[in-house]
Amino acid sequence: MHAIGRAISELIGVLTAGFIAFFVMLAYAAGLLLLLACGFVCAGFLLVGLFSMVMWLFTGDAHALRVMLGYFGYAAGTFSVTAALSYYQGKFIDGMKARQYRRIAQQRAPYLELIDMR
Repeated sequence: MHAIGRAISELIGVLTAGFIAFFVMLAYAAGLLLLLACGFVCAGFLLVGLFSMVMWLFTGDAHALRVMLGYFGYAAGTFSVTAALSYYQGKFIDGMKARQYRRIAQQRAPYLELIDMR
């Protein structure tokens, strides 16, 4: 009876892990799509800003200068979102790798106490 109970609990654990992993991967894909969209928006703002800069250099119009500065500001904003998403994605991935390495080291040498060097 114990063997059947352990097998059922292991099956439930595997199914639960798969269910959670599916939604984690959906969130990861949505984050990558958001990162890609921010990149495209930033590129578009930069193109408009560069066009306004060229127009300002040729005409000396104050409106073109304000448009240029505004769109460069918009591009900086979307770039900062891209940089923040990349930073936190890297931090998340590094944290997962550190936990995995710590778990492997604990399995190989269970009698050693691991020092957390954060």
